[in-house]
Amino acid sequence: MFMYKKINLFSNYLKIKSKLTEQKVEFISNSEGMEFENKKLNLYAPDLVLDSKDLANEKVNVKAISVDLSKGCSVSFERLISNHIPSKEAYIGSKISSDNGPAIRISYDDQKYFASHGKSKIAKQYREMQKKLVGDGEVMQAIKKDEEDIKSKTSSKYTIALKKMKDYARTLNPKDFINN
Repeated sequence: MFMYKKINLFSNYLKIKSKLTEQKVEFISNSEGMEFENKKLNLYAPDLVLDSKDLANEKVNVKAISVDLSKGCSVSFERLISNHIPSKEAYIGSKISSDNGPAIRISYDDQKYFASHGKSKIAKQYREMQKKLVGDGEVMQAIKKDEEDIKSKTSSKYTIALKKMKDYARTLNPKDFINN
């Protein structure tokens, strides 16, 4: 059983999946704590923050379970974090909050390789470049830079997540990112 706050997530998910399948409804679940995509059920506990007082990066670390239903039931554990695209520094003080800004969930171990991560001079320059693009109203260009960086370092691992993030970003007003 996969339990979270005394709720059997797997059992409940299978009931919902069964009903949708029975009615021939195409679906991808993207609710808090559960996602079903490409025959994989991903369960995660968003309130299992490893370091809730880390103001330097304000990233939420979560524990996740991934069940590949296409191969029976194999379980893997992975630490995931929210990676903002562009980095939150690019729009601090703007109308849009980091809670509503574009982001993808990534492996904690992958993030350290991204250009926007860290305290190095190069990382700081990269974030400044993003901030300038965002300040000029070029949010999608800043997103494209991050997307290229992520793909160059992880190949196609985050392709679906990046597509969803870009689709979401296109619904936002670029002027909301500009620091007032």
